[in-house]
Amino acid sequence: MHTKHPKIQRNKLGEFGRHEVRIYGAPCDQIKAFALKAAAAFHNDYSTSYVDFDHDYLDPPFPDTSRPAVFDLSLNDQDATWQIQKSKKSLDFDHRLASKNIDLAFINANHPWPKPSESSINLLLFSDKKWARLKEKNKGFDAIDLVIFIDQKPADFHEFVPEGTPEFDDQSVDAWFSFLSSKIRPAELHALILSGGKSQRMGQDKGQLNYHGVDQRHHLDALLKNHCIEVHHSVLDASEFPDLNCIEDRFLELGPFGAISSAFLHNPNVAYLVVAVDLPFLDERLIEELIDQRSPKHIATAIHNPETNWPDPLCTIWEPKSYFSLMDFLALGYSCPRKVLINSNTKVYRSEYVHQLRNANTKEEFMKIKALIDKEA
Repeated sequence: MHTKHPKIQRNKLGEFGRHEVRIYGAPCDQIKAFALKAAAAFHNDYSTSYVDFDHDYLDPPFPDTSRPAVFDLSLNDQDATWQIQKSKKSLDFDHRLASKNIDLAFINANHPWPKPSESSINLLLFSDKKWARLKEKNKGFDAIDLVIFIDQKPADFHEFVPEGTPEFDDQSVDAWFSFLSSKIRPAELHALILSGGKSQRMGQDKGQLNYHGVDQRHHLDALLKNHCIEVHHSVLDASEFPDLNCIEDRFLELGPFGAISSAFLHNPNVAYLVVAVDLPFLDERLIEELIDQRSPKHIATAIHNPETNWPDPLCTIWEPKSYFSLMDFLALGYSCPRKVLINSNTKVYRSEYVHQLRNANTKEEFMKIKALIDKEA
């Protein structure tokens, strides 16, 4: 059957962020104040935003014109033109492009925003001032994920809100933060072993080199399976490796950049711990350290390589949001993953295990490293 467009897996973003907390049930100024408090609790780990109407342009989200530091982005209906242009048949994509790097959006859901995403959390911020109006509308009570009380719970509360709905006091920050944290999680971590290169200087496939009693491709596969949900191998032809979980290059002649981009085309909703196949010294210590250092707030977490004085792109955790950065750089004519890391919001740290980034590019280097590994075994 003919299809007009190829089927590709779509990024699971909401309208305003990867995760959305839609807050309603209190006056807008109280929602704004709670969003600030919640964003402050999450801002160290996630990029956050605030989304609101500006109420006929009289009460913008932040009247002093300054954006609070806990919000990486704020949108109101002067920006979100899709909301006030009622005649439009489809949503603009401008707001989604503006929000592409937002992990957690706090939304004033007193207003009729677009349909919630799968990852949206519906939060009833209970206030006496809005309770009568909510009961009158009698809508949305069966979709509440949690309740946070600004005022005392009324006697008729559970006539409308189902028993068993998680409930917290506004001042019990640790309790509701813990609940929200259980729902707002970093993307799954998968591994991507880059083993589709031509290895011209080595004169043979680097993935077939044997440093540890088994070929390097299978050695890394076993090593990374201890730390990642799935391990993938970037290759040119998957039929050559029937026993491995392979992703074929779809961005051809672009080296590691094309391999990483192909992985995100395969699944844009996971993070990839990208490892070059020719890292014979790589072991559990560096992998565990890199995962411990992971920062979903950034597009990637990378190790500073003192030999180059730059972040090393081939032992790096690339977050789902890095897919956007990769495509932006490609559109500008750049296909160097290191250049993406250097010029983007990347977490770069110094590792005591940085020697594990050493690789072998020639047969002579292979023999030297093999001898060192055998000696240490």
